Amino acid sequence: MLDDIPAALPALMRAHKIQKRCSRVGFDWTTIGPVLDKVHEKIDEVMHEAQQAVIDQDKLKEEIGDLLFATVNLSRYLGSKAVNAVDRTQPETINCRTRRIRVYYLPVLVIHSIVFKPTFSGSA
Repeated sequence: MLDDIPAALPALMRAHKIQKRCSRVGFDWTTIGPVLDKVHEKIDEVMHEAQQAVIDQDKLKEEIGDLLFATVNLSRYLGSKAVNAVDRTQPETINCRTRRIRVYYLPVLVIHSIVFKPTFSGSA
């Protein structure tokens, strides 16, 4: 069922195609609630792995991959392609250096902001 989806596709595009195909054969949720629950579940799993005394990098990568896959599914469920949403995050990106930063570091910053939510102390 999924064998004809090229493994060489960029990861977000491949994840979207896989989930779209699964949806077509009836493997999908009927409401948004469970889709969001899955994203939250995957965030919790990433946080759990990231907060271990000794971080297992392979396990952390696996959990981050699961989170990205669930997020792609959320985007698909809402009628959008995750890759297009990422592209829209910084439409002013025009030069190679900025593009390189966006491609390589933006996903890391997004995951970091999810896992390590900043806390503020003191009075306003």
